[in-house]
Amino acid sequence: MAVEQATKLMSDKQFKQLKPQLMGLNDTGSEDMQETILRDILTRAENVRMPALVDLLRRPPYQGQQEIREILEAYVDVDYGTDIPKWDAAVHKWLIDNDAQTWMGWVITLGELAVGLGLLFGVLTGFAAFFGALMNMSFLLAGSASTNPIMFTLAVGIMLAWKVAGYYGLDRWLLPLLGVPWKAKLEVAPPTPTTPRDAPTG
Repeated sequence: MAVEQATKLMSDKQFKQLKPQLMGLNDTGSEDMQETILRDILTRAENVRMPALVDLLRRPPYQGQQEIREILEAYVDVDYGTDIPKWDAAVHKWLIDNDAQTWMGWVITLGELAVGLGLLFGVLTGFAAFFGALMNMSFLLAGSASTNPIMFTLAVGIMLAWKVAGYYGLDRWLLPLLGVPWKAKLEVAPPTPTTPRDAPTG
C-alpha cells in the first residue's frame, strides 16, 4: 500500500508536519487505511505516539477507537472513555513524568509559570495576558479545547484593560518607574526672552 510505504519513510519530524493530512486520510479511508496509520503511529517515539493516539480519539467515531483507548489505558492506568480533555491531560502528565517531553515541554511549563505569576502579582499584566492568550490559542489550534476558550476570552479582556489591569498589583508602582506611553514627558523649549519696546517719544 502506498500510504504504508510513505509513512515508513517519514521521520518523526515529518510525521508531525503531515499529521493533519494523515488524520484526514484516517477519517475518509477504509478500515485497512486506519489500521495502517495506527500501526505506523505505534512505531513512533513516545512524544509523537501518545499525542497522535489522542488525536485519533478526537476523530469521528470509528471501530478502531476502542483499541486506541485500550492502548492508552495501558500507559495511564485509567480509562476515560470518550472524555478527550481528560485523555489529553493524562497523556501530557505521563510524558512529563517519564521524561518523554522535548525541550518544548519546558518552554511551555516556564511560559505558563511566568504568565501565572505575572497575572497573580500584577506584573506587566498586559504582556502576561497577551502571552497567555497566545498559548491558549496554540492549544486550541492543536485540538485541545478544555477551558482554553474561556481563558482566551478572559485574557483578551485583560489586554483591552491593560492600562489599569494591574492597578491592584505591582504594576501600580512598576509602570511609572519603567515609563508608559500615555505619561511621556515632552521636553518643551523654554520661552525666548523678549526685550520691551522703547516707549514712543512725543
